[in-house]
Amino acid sequence: MKNIVCFDTETTGVDTQKDKIIQIAMVKFDRNNFETIDKLNSYIIPDGEWDIPQEAIDVHGLTKDFILKNGVPIKEIANKIINFFNDCDILTYNGNSFDVAILLNNLNAIGINWNLPDCKYYDAFIIEKQLHSFKLTDVYKRYYNEDFAAHDAFADVNATIKVFKKQLEINQEQIENSNLDILSPEGFIKRNDSGEIVFAKGKYANKTIYEICKTDKDYINWLWYKSNISEITKNNIKKAYQSKNNK
Repeated sequence: MKNIVCFDTETTGVDTQKDKIIQIAMVKFDRNNFETIDKLNSYIIPDGEWDIPQEAIDVHGLTKDFILKNGVPIKEIANKIINFFNDCDILTYNGNSFDVAILLNNLNAIGINWNLPDCKYYDAFIIEKQLHSFKLTDVYKRYYNEDFAAHDAFADVNATIKVFKKQLEINQEQIENSNLDILSPEGFIKRNDSGEIVFAKGKYANKTIYEICKTDKDYINWLWYKSNISEITKNNIKKAYQSKNNK
């Protein structure tokens, strides 16, 4: 069987098409005994114009000055990264849809049209979800070691309350301190710690509604006419924009 490369990136943002990798860490290991074969950990200076927004710095703590001082230009390390993957399968944690994509796009941006080798793509996050189902019946059984009459609405409600009770008993501080101020049924917008209404997910996660309404009207039009967001979400986006635009 092939060896496995586990890798992760830190980036300037969450847009796989536009944002830049500023750190890549890679470990190649023997899948039979999990012994490390090789490793690479490098800060990367992106090609062309780039910056690191404060919201990204708040996540990983990497500033532009630090990267310029400690990094290697991506063109100098590109071939080393590519060769690291030779004849290996790939492992990430919730990264197959992000880290793999942003790596390919960053290489493509410097003229390297590289396709990852024919391999298996393991994602430990997806595997965990498959192994430990989040269906209400399964979660309830994990907490209480018993079944309940699923798919009866009243039984589902009571089971949900009991699951929440157990979650609070185990992780109350973490739950209470979580940013759960979601303002849309599909979890698409939320209120951040500063009280501003921001996108909760998507390519503009943590960007304010007002900012995106001003700078990317095409995206707002797509939300309105081609996505499946609810009228509640649309109304909250309108209110967020209007409240700031009227100041």
